[in-house]
Amino acid sequence: MVIIKWILFIPFFIFCTIATCDDTQLEISEIKIEKVFLILEKQTYRLSGDVSVSLESTLLDALKKGVALEFISEFKIIEPTNFFFKRVHYQKTRKAKLTYHGITRRFTVVVNQKLLFFESLTNSLAACLSLKDWISLPKQLFVEDKVVKVKLRLDTESLPKPLALVAAKETAWNLSTGWINVDIKELEK
Repeated sequence: MVIIKWILFIPFFIFCTIATCDDTQLEISEIKIEKVFLILEKQTYRLSGDVSVSLESTLLDALKKGVALEFISEFKIIEPTNFFFKRVHYQKTRKAKLTYHGITRRFTVVVNQKLLFFESLTNSLAACLSLKDWISLPKQLFVEDKVVKVKLRLDTESLPKPLALVAAKETAWNLSTGWINVDIKELEK
């Protein structure tokens, strides 16, 4: 009889535990790029796109405890030469470092040796990962059969070594969009 009571109690206990879980524990860290394209304006192609970022509580806690997060943005123009090999025609990389200062309660972003201060995490992440007008290329650089790609990611190698070992195994720290194809729009004729 006691065994039957325990068998009936276990599913009830599991249900209650799942029902009382915090939604913040169920969040996942991710970076998404949507509607990314190069647009031709005045004989120059400019990069534009929408980026959305969500950080898991693990990353937020680390940031608020003084760990700097470094984001890397990569841009490539690839010219396929044959089935296996591709030649990189143009490449550009941008690093952005995000830190939090507990006393002033401000976020600091360093992009291209430029120091920026923000009150909110949303604005500071936008400064780190914004695609708008980051790339500006002359029209002559483009010819047929070139593929344009962009990638945004969190650089776990820049973390302090003990944390980098943990970050290598945890999915919360593996933030990357992967290589995303960029559409090319020509408004000028």
